[in-house]
Amino acid sequence: MPDEERSRRGRRANNAGKQFERDCALILPNGKRVGMYGGIVDVTARGSDHGVIAQCKLGGSFPSVLNRYLERVSAAAKADEIPVVIVGDRPGPGAKRTVLVLMAIEDFVEVLG
Repeated sequence: MPDEERSRRGRRANNAGKQFERDCALILPNGKRVGMYGGIVDVTARGSDHGVIAQCKLGGSFPSVLNRYLERVSAAAKADEIPVVIVGDRPGPGAKRTVLVLMAIEDFVEVLG
């Protein structure tokens, strides 16, 4: 019985991930879901000046603290400002730092044009 429940959970998670890819493709301008072809890219999109390729992830690995930071900076943003959270790691001596920018998808679509 536990294997059947585990299998069901896996199917639900897989279906939720596929639906999230479809949702992202709908939100982005000229978005197209390509994740079903087995590559690393889940969604492609084309704005007025730039193209986007995206890996879409849904689930518990998203730290809620980042969402709180984004909510705070969004509340402080003026009408002509785009709120973002910039996160970097601390890799140690001799290693290159990775820096990521987190923003609401609505703001990203606006920037994409």
